[in-house]
Formats: sequence, structure tokens, C-alpha cells
Amino acid sequence: MKRQVFIAHAEGEQAEAEKLAKRLQKAGYEVAHYGTVLVGESIVEAAQKVLEVGGPVVICATVRAVGTRWAHRIANAARTSTHGHVFVVQMEEEAFVESISLGEKVATWWKDPAAAARQLLESLQRYYPLTEDSAAAALLHDAERRYRQLALEACDIINLSNLPEGERYIATRKLELRRLYVPLRVKVAVPSEDELSQARMEALERQREAWMSGGAPTDLAQERFPVGERLARSGRLVVLGDPGAGKSTLLRWLATAYILRLKEDVEWKDLPDIATLPAREWLPILIRCRDLDPRTIGGPLDDVLRHTLRKSEMSEEESESLRAVLRHKLAEGQALLLIDGLDEISETGARIRFCEQVEQIHRAFPAAPIVVTSRIVGYRELGGQRIGRGFEHVTVDDLSPEDKDDFVHRWCAVTEPPERRATTVQEFIRDIHSTDRIEHLTGNPMLLTTMALVKRKVGKLPRRRADLYWEAVQVLLNWRSAETEDPLALWEALPQLEFLAYAMCERGVQRLRRDEVMRLLDQIRDEYPNLHAVRNHTPDQFLKLIERRTGILVESGHEKHLGMTVPIYEFRHLTFQEYLAARALVERCFPHAPMLPLAKYLAPLASKFEFTESPEPTIRWTTNWPEVLRLCVAICLNDDVDKALLAILEPLPGENPELTTSMRALQAAACLEDEPNASDEVARKILLRLTSQIESHNENEIGTWGWQRMFSPLWETRWAGELMRSFAHEFQRRDPIARSFIWEIWHGYYVTWSTPGEEPSRVNFTPYLSSLSASDDLEVITAARRLSNTRWHSAGSLQSIDGDVLVALVERGGAVSDAAARTLSSLWFMDAPNPIWRPTPAQVERLLSVLDTEAVDVGAAIHLMNFLGRYGVRAAVAPIISRLKHDEPMVRREAATALGELRDARALEPLLQSTRDTEAMVRQEAATALGKVAEPAAVGALHAMLQEPIHTVRAAAAGALCAFQGPEARAALRDAAKDPIEDVRREVLWRLSARKSPDDAELLVLFLDDPYMRVRCEAARSLGSMRERMAVEPLLDLLRQRRAPLNDDDFIPMSNRGHGFFAGPFMDERLPLVEAALALGEIGDQRAIAPLRAIHDEVDAGVRPAIIHSLGMLGGGCTIEWLLPMLQAPESPIQLAAAEALARLGDERGRELLLQKLASDSAQERTSALELLAGLYQKHEVDLRLLLIFEYRETVFMDPAEVVDEARLQQLLEQMEIAPDEARRGFEALTQRIPLKLKWQLQA
Repeated sequence: MKRQVFIAHAEGEQAEAEKLAKRLQKAGYEVAHYGTVLVGESIVEAAQKVLEVGGPVVICATVRAVGTRWAHRIANAARTSTHGHVFVVQMEEEAFVESISLGEKVATWWKDPAAAARQLLESLQRYYPLTEDSAAAALLHDAERRYRQLALEACDIINLSNLPEGERYIATRKLELRRLYVPLRVKVAVPSEDELSQARMEALERQREAWMSGGAPTDLAQERFPVGERLARSGRLVVLGDPGAGKSTLLRWLATAYILRLKEDVEWKDLPDIATLPAREWLPILIRCRDLDPRTIGGPLDDVLRHTLRKSEMSEEESESLRAVLRHKLAEGQALLLIDGLDEISETGARIRFCEQVEQIHRAFPAAPIVVTSRIVGYRELGGQRIGRGFEHVTVDDLSPEDKDDFVHRWCAVTEPPERRATTVQEFIRDIHSTDRIEHLTGNPMLLTTMALVKRKVGKLPRRRADLYWEAVQVLLNWRSAETEDPLALWEALPQLEFLAYAMCERGVQRLRRDEVMRLLDQIRDEYPNLHAVRNHTPDQFLKLIERRTGILVESGHEKHLGMTVPIYEFRHLTFQEYLAARALVERCFPHAPMLPLAKYLAPLASKFEFTESPEPTIRWTTNWPEVLRLCVAICLNDDVDKALLAILEPLPGENPELTTSMRALQAAACLEDEPNASDEVARKILLRLTSQIESHNENEIGTWGWQRMFSPLWETRWAGELMRSFAHEFQRRDPIARSFIWEIWHGYYVTWSTPGEEPSRVNFTPYLSSLSASDDLEVITAARRLSNTRWHSAGSLQSIDGDVLVALVERGGAVSDAAARTLSSLWFMDAPNPIWRPTPAQVERLLSVLDTEAVDVGAAIHLMNFLGRYGVRAAVAPIISRLKHDEPMVRREAATALGELRDARALEPLLQSTRDTEAMVRQEAATALGKVAEPAAVGALHAMLQEPIHTVRAAAAGALCAFQGPEARAALRDAAKDPIEDVRREVLWRLSARKSPDDAELLVLFLDDPYMRVRCEAARSLGSMRERMAVEPLLDLLRQRRAPLNDDDFIPMSNRGHGFFAGPFMDERLPLVEAALALGEIGDQRAIAPLRAIHDEVDAGVRPAIIHSLGMLGGGCTIEWLLPMLQAPESPIQLAAAEALARLGDERGRELLLQKLASDSAQERTSALELLAGLYQKHEVDLRLLLIFEYRETVFMDPAEVVDEARLQQLLEQMEIAPDEARRGFEALTQRIPLKLKWQLQA
């Protein structure tokens, strides 16, 4: 069989082409090139003819050849060719060939002509074999190449043709997913060895509903993982998430990454998050469930593959030949099966059958990795028929603030002209973090992209939420308009969506069945005959269009109704439902709407409350009306604003004002946050009403509309000054004890002392000090509160004041005295090297005189005692002791606290009497104070207090006992260690750990047997840090124990779960074992070597790295030989731990392996190796701060594969306060021990 090859070369370079041609001819190919044929024909035309008939073209790539247009025109022709191929031979080293190689391997003739010829022949044989037997294989190879090409085009291209009109800069461009993709993170819902229970599924659904409703996530401490890391560990994943969470994009990214890897594309290593993927040569097979027909869903794998291949525009012949190839690759674990959108199989029975088919595929092809995606709602409906054991279930996490910033940089890089890019990045990042609500919205990738499109259209994200939501709604309605010839007009969609949104809010739901939606769409046509645009489509047509072609209303699942499974619909996010319902109110476009003034609609809606009597009387909003009303006030006509606000504020006839006044005041004040065009008179009335409702006892009644959260946004509005006076008025009229809650709520206002560019040290206090002399008490109280906030500025950054005016105000009495005393107490604080106020002896004497006066204001007395105790004024002991008999418990408690600060023996007897006070809070503070006074005579009383019925008092007594030594105190602490309440035991443990006395080791050992896991962990950690040898046997006993799994209430914060690498990715009964093993290493007693080696083989693999580490710390003659085989262990953590232990023992093979792991394909391995290498050095040898990064609630080690550049230096300045020059010198010193890539050295 003869095959003709065409060689394309630059004019005048046929000599080199001849040399190449002879090698091809010798192998059996017929060769033509520009110097031998094609008279009168251009080289491009000749090459195109060869490609059109599916033939091979070889380009001799010299500097001259690739510098001309013909080589690139040939490469472009090959891109559109179905079967033709271009092969590049790099004839000269300087020839740039990446742009014409099309991802194929390039033969380097300049380096080794013989090797280049062999490589070219291998490639030609693969596509154009010379024997009949290999022709069939070539067809298969060709079909696979075409499949990869089509898959890459389908997965890697993003269509942005739906951008706002006029965005021709980017709307006509094809953007690659690899440029925009922000890596997602997932949380493990159910490990692969467990079944996904209905209870766990319902918990996931509750989390989802909380997010949709604007609530905070409930699993903040759960670890986030890269998808690739979970895929590497389990091999099969079910990825669950909400609409727009990025599930489909995730699969497209996986497909793109592995296709580029197979092509050996030079850009593969630049893909985001690529290092987290398993380093395998997988061929991705992407199956979209929405594309499958009913027969395929219920059929065998071959039918699914055939349908998928035909859908991707493969020919029948190619599809048939490829099916066998794909099955073979699945069997060998060489293909990655990606199944997208399980929930998009609408019929539940069919969805269940397809789940069974997926499980069957797993059983038939156990080596094949599989990733399935589904919405949480659609997956929950499957009940007990979900995909079972062998599949790890993970949920897509919200984008973190860092993820969003990454998206902004990527987005602006492809959508903004270079001259605008940097400015736009800064503005966009500031905008998406500007408010909690926008921060929450943009946690969803689709809604973040929506915000990006809004910014492109408007220029910046609108400050007013109503304006922002209006722009976002327009973008979502236009989401897929470019893909259809029948776009959905805005004024057709908007009234119908408003009608639906209002009906959902009225019913208190976020979802409607399809039949309910259809009835409402019929209803709007009946009730609003003049809305002609809504009749452009039938209700059925409109619903299909709005769900398929927009991003605002989505089919979110199915439910049983009248014996049938029917679809249910919801808005993409609750925010859009609320905004559209507000528009419905303003435009009077809702079911059965009477023609009334807007205020008449709002007054009853503002009273949609629910009352409960058990366990205590509470009141809360029953629906989403608060946000709807707030948006309604923001978008209504100016003439309606005051009337609308008063309708919301004032209770209706028949309402119980005692129950509804505070709720209405909160709602009206929330409306002011958006700065509607309200009059100052109405705003003042609302703010006075609101502050009058502040009560510490009803904090729980307002739920998430807590006082601090309520007032914080109001400080940034035009009514901040009125709010200040409202707080001052309320502070003045309250009794002294009730003032404290007002003062604390008021603390939410942080004064911006300096104007932009002004040095903080030059702040002028004169206006505020002048106001302290005003005749208006409200102005005086406001000025004092403003001054008190300076305590929260960095110490020494503000000028000092003499305090005489404030001392005089303390002497004045009443609420003014209280405010002044609080301010003085705030202005002097112990730890500041340069306090704002330093009291003079005369001022201290005056304050003592006020305290010793019977008529002193109770609030002032409390804060004077606070200051005098912290300032150490011994002359205050007597007047403070006298306050221990005061009628007010808060005064007695503060007196006990102050006496503890003064540490004066004269307070012993009075404090002992206070341990029998009628109020628990006084007894608690008295116990704490006795621990500070530290008189041995108090031990007996404190021991007796361990029998207190209230555990907080017992905890205070136990903590105080830790201040004493001796047999009596030790016996009391032994009793405290057996307390039934964990908080009491932990108080003792914490105190003993802090004082690090060898005499306490016996007591600390008791806690190793505590029923709570976190207590056992802390005890082991403390004993290790004390290096207490008597703890060796108890720690070994702990390692030998087997305990029940973690209880729900036995939660350990991420920051307390072991030591970095050795903690492992778990939160269960293994943690105390890890801590015990690490403690034994710290103690350094060689008696532990033999038991540790024996225990090593008995414990879970997750615990072994800690044992290996400790054996490395302990040494021992036979340890090296025992460790060496572990360098070949299948578990990476064990390899790394063994390498670290060997390095500690002086065996260079361990250090060499750690250095090798710095270049691993796994980011986890690289960062772990860096952590362990850094741990081999003393603190003065390696500055660990340079290697750490604060990332999404935790501190992690940097990736050693990343280049240290100016951005990293800036990050260290922001996170660690290390100056760039210092950091640069530190990194240069580090590279002498640990190989890191420093950009400035690479450039040099």
C-alpha cells in the first residue's frame, strides 16, 4: 500500500527537504515537495489539496518558514480538515513552532536528524500505515483524534454572544474556558465506603435552602478540597450542587484538561488547578443527560456511547469504530467517564434506572474513574435508589473571597482592553466585597458572572441594591438570547415574572409546581387584558422559553402530585423573587390587585408575623415580605416614599403594639439603608422609635435582624447624625443598668477620624473635646461616645488628651457621668505603650472621691471600679469592698472583678463572703478574684464551690484553684477533673497547661481518659510540650484504645486538630491517637520506641505518619532499616513521613525523597514535602512565615512549584507584615536549604 506525503518548505530550502524526503522514501512513502512538483501552483494551494483528500503534510519549520504566512495558512487549513494531518519538523532551534504544531509532537531535526526522522515515521505510521493490517488501527486512531478535537471545541469554548449590546470588543470572540475557569472546591458529604442516607440528604437540602434564603453556611469548619484530590482518593464522585454552582463547567474543565494532556499541549501545565488532578493519561467521555433520549437512558452502555458520539457530530462509521476503543479504555482505567446533569432526566423512574446503569458500569469497569453531577433537589427525589457504595458524594462549595478575586482577574484579562484592565480589577473586587448581600450572591459562579456582565454594561456595580438587581434581572433574561431566533422580549417576561414572584411571596414559598405556574400565567392574561405583550406566547410556550433561554427561573426538581411526578420551579436566587415581587407591588401587577395607594398595600404586609408561646413568647416574620417591602420603598415614586415608610412603621388598628412595634421599627429602619428620598422628619421618627425598642432581653426575638447587624448599615447613610442623637437620647432616658446594652449597640459606630491622606497621628480631637462642654446633654453624651471609640484604633496612633473635662463630667452625675466614666475607662488600657489618656494623681483622687459618694450614678460606679482596678489604685480597695454589699448585682459583680485586679489581701474575707452571694454571676467573679488574690486560705472555699449547681461557677472555682499549689489544692483539682460538664474540666486543663509545672503531670494524665475527644487531644498536646516522662505509659495506653466515633457535640475547631501534615484530613476518633503519638516524640523517651513500632501495624493508616514522625524524633539503632521500605509505601503520607523521619536520623535518602516530592504532580504532596523539609531546620535557620499563606479561614504552606514574585512579596506584607526587601532577603537565604523559584533570580 503506497502513501504519498507532501513536504512543504520555504523557497530555497529544498536541500534539507530532500534529506528528509529520502528517509521517508526509504521507509516506503511516496514524497512530493515544492522543488519537485506543482509547477504554476502555490505551496499553500498544493498543501490544501492534500489535506482535502485526507493526506499528510510535513512542514519543514525553519526561522524563514514560520516567519511567513504560508506555514500558518497550512496549519489553519489542517484545523478545518476532517482527516488531513500536519506534521512539523523543527529544522532550526530558533524556529517558533508552537503556533503551527496543533498540539502534535514536534520532531527536532536540528538536535538529532535520525531521531527526528524516526519520530516523524512513527507519527505517519499511526495515521497513514503502509500495511493493510495497520490501516484499520489508523482509522481508529483517526476517529479518536477527531473525537478529541470535537470534544475540545465543545468543552473549551465559551460563548459570550449574550453580552450587553454594544460589547463588540468581546461579543464576537471565542473565549477558552481555560482562560476564565476558577477552580471549584468541594466538601465531602459521604465517603465512598458509606451510603448516602435520607437524613443526610435532607440535611444537605436544608443547607441549600438556607443559602437560597440568604442565610450563612452551616458547615464553615468542614474542609474544602480540590475536585482532583477527591477524584484521586476515591476514583468515583457524585458532585452535588445548586443551579449555577458550576457543575457542568467543572466537567468541561476536567475534559479540557485531560484532552490537552493527551495532546501534550504546551499550555496544559498553565491550566488553573491542574496540579491537583491525578497525573493520568485519561481520555474523557462526557455524557450530557439532557441529550439522552428515553430509549438510551434505559439501554446498555453501548447505546449511551453511540448516542453521545453521534450527538458530537461523529459519523456513523467513526462512532461504531470508537465504541470498542472507549469500552477498552474504560476497562483499562484509561478513560474518564463524565456524566453531567443526572437531575435533567425529568422522569424519576428513568432517573432511577440510569442510576442503576451507572452502578452497573462501575461493576463492569471497576478501574474506570467516574464523575456524576446533579442538582441536590433532583438527587434527593431518588430516595433509596441513589447511586450507592463505591461513589464518594461531595457538594460544591461557594466561591471564597479569594476565588472571586481570581475570577475578576481572569475576567478582566479577556474582556477589558489593556489600558482599562488594572483599574477595572480594583473596582470590581471592591464592589463584590462591598456588602454581605452581594458577597453572598456572588458565591455562586453563575451569579458572579451575572455581576460581571452588569459591570460591563453599567461601568460599575450600582451602589443601590434595587438598581443592581434591575440590571442583573436584565442580564439573566438575556442569558441565552443569542442562541435562538425567537428571543424573549423584556416587557413580555417581566410582568409575568413579577406576577409569579408576588404569588410565591404571598404563599410563603420559594417553589411552585408546574400546574400552579400555568394557572398563574393564565390568571395574569385574564386580569390584565391590556398587557398585550404577555400574549406573545402561550403559558406553556412562555414557561419553556423562560426556563431554557434565561437564567432567572429554573426547573429545580420534581415532586409527587395527584399520583404523578411533576416539575417544580423556583427563581435562581431568592433575591430575584423578592425584587420582582417588589416591582409587582409598585406596578400593581399581582393577583387580585385592587387599585389603592401603595401605602395601603404595604401596611398589612408589614405585619406578617408569626407568634409562638413555647418555649417562650417569640415573634418573627413568616415570609420574605421584609426584603420585598424594603425594595419596594427603594423603587417607588418619590411622592410615595414617606407614606410607605409610615405605613410600615405604624401598627394597624387591632394590632398589639407591645408585640409589633419593634418589628415594624426594624423594618422601617431597614428601608432607610437604601437611602430612599424620605424626609428628615420621617427618618428621625423611625430612628427614635427603633432605638426606643432596644432591649437586651428581646435580642433573640429579632433573629437574624439582630441589633448590631441592623444598625451597622445605617451608620453609612445620610442619617448617621440623626442616629447618633437617637442613641444619646435613649442612653440618657434609660436606667443605669439598661444603658450598657445601648452603649454596646452604639459601639458599632467606628469613627473615621482622619480625612483621606491625613496622618492618624495628627488627628484633631478639638471638635469632640469642645462638644464635651456643650449645654446640650445629648451632644455631650454623643461626643463622649465618639471619643471612647478611639480605644479601638492602633495604640499610639492618636494624640493624647489630658482628661480634665471628662473627669469633670464624671463629677456631674447622671447619664453624663456614666458616659464620661465609660469613655475614661476606654481611653486608658493597660497593654497600650502610649495610652491616649494618662491619669494624673489629682485626677485619680477626684475619681476616687466620686466613687466614695453615696449618690454616685450606678453606671458610673461600675466603670470607675473597672478603671481603678485595672490601673492598680490600692486606695480604691476600701470603697470597692463597700460595693460588694450594693443592692444591684451588676455592681457587686464589678466590685469582685476589680478586687481581683487589685490583688490585695484585704479583699480576702469580703470575697469569701461573696462566694455565697445570691447571684451566680457574683459568685463566679468572686471565685475568679480569689484565684488572683491567691491567698491560701481561699482554697477550702473554692473546693466547696465545686459542688455548685451552676457549672459556670464551678468552672470559675476550678480555674481559680489552679493558682494554688499544695496537697489540698491538688485534691480539689482532682475532683474538678471529674466534673460532669466538659467546660469545667477544660478550664482546669487549660490553666494547668498554661503554667507548665512538672508537678501537674499527674493531673494532666487524668484527662487522657476524658470522655470528650477534644479534651484528650489537648491533654496529650500539653504533656508533649512539657516533655513529661511519666506520661509515656498513659500516652501509649491512649494509642492502644479504640473509641466510638465522634459525637455531634464533640466538635473540634480546625485550628485545634493536630499539627499540620500529621493531623490528616479527618475529624474523628483518630485525632487523640495522632496527638498521643506526636507527644511521645516530643517527650523523647526511648522506652516508647518498641511499643510505637508494635502499635504502628495495628492502627489506621491515617495515624501512622504521626507514629513514624515520632520514631524519627526518638531515634534508635534499628529504626532506619525499619523505615526504609516505607519510602515505597502506596500511601503518599506514609512515604513523606518516613522520608522526614529518615532525614531527622541523618539518612540523606529521606531528604532526597522530600526534595523530589517538591516537584510532584500533586499539589498536596508538594506542600506537604515543603512543610516537612522546613520542619527539619531550627527556627533561626528558616523563617517559616515566608512559606505560609492565609487561605480561606486557615493557614497553609505555599506551593513550592509556584514562582515567588512581587505579588507573593506583597501578600507577605499584607498577611505577615514582612517588608518586601526583608522577604526577598529571607527567600534568598531559604533557597540555600530548600529549592524555591525566585522570579528575580530566574530573570537574572
